[in-house]
Amino acid sequence: MLKHIFFTILIFFLFKSCLSAQQEPTFSVFTGDVYALDFRQVHKGYGKHVYEGEKIAFISWDEINVTDRPIDEAFPDVDRIKMFGMVLYSTMTIYEKSCYDFSLNSDDGSKLWIEDQLVLDNDKDHQMQLLRKKISFEPGTYKIKLWYHQAYPERYGFVFDAKHTEGPCPEFVIKKPEPPKSIKFTLNEKISFDKDKSMIKDSAKPKLDSILELILEKQPKKVNIVGHTDNTGSLEYNKELSKKRAMAIQNYLTKNIDSKSVFAIRAMGEDFPIESNDTEEGRSKNRRVEIVLIR
Repeated sequence: MLKHIFFTILIFFLFKSCLSAQQEPTFSVFTGDVYALDFRQVHKGYGKHVYEGEKIAFISWDEINVTDRPIDEAFPDVDRIKMFGMVLYSTMTIYEKSCYDFSLNSDDGSKLWIEDQLVLDNDKDHQMQLLRKKISFEPGTYKIKLWYHQAYPERYGFVFDAKHTEGPCPEFVIKKPEPPKSIKFTLNEKISFDKDKSMIKDSAKPKLDSILELILEKQPKKVNIVGHTDNTGSLEYNKELSKKRAMAIQNYLTKNIDSKSVFAIRAMGEDFPIESNDTEEGRSKNRRVEIVLIR
């Protein structure tokens, strides 16, 4: 009789343990680049300026658990003691509809995004600081992005954790949008090029920089750059001009970046107008370069 009771209790606790383990979220390996930052950049926290810094290391961690430690203990996998930042990516799998507790503890600044939604903002310069937030999730796989930077050479610390917890919990605030198969940007000639020229104007560069940041973040499988013209001039001239402009955009986007995306240019000339070529307004809209990010 006692033996039977013992085994019943043992099975109960084993079942409870398995159930608890199933409730915990799991993460793929956290991977990403480390960037060298200067004094002005590091005080801005996270922004597109981060990707302009020199890549000095690549991170691949099973977990993010750099506990609070003095500066004489080197930061893992980074041969630099100050003025650096890292952007890490992972995927999170949720097995049960429930409430989960997310925490981010860092010195200096850090941020957490889930499905491109900012969840924890622990950025800017400070000593070890802990932020927590409870979020409800439905089962599924979610994209994770984490930012961390080290400004001053005093102490290190970067710890991220997520655990199943009891309520009360907010409603399901993280929604998984259906990702678009492609994202298209259109650069009009007025902003991008002088008439009959293929050299990129300074006025187009902020837009191109924002597209470049998105390419670095999303890592699309392919980036199509498609040049278009109006119908003034010969077919051959328009094809060549649209090709040169597409090539100029490709050269700008691919210079000094490390991306797995495949870039391809297409010269359409006057073949695919979006407005009538009978008016100057219509011709102006037809003179364009389209950048299409394909996942």
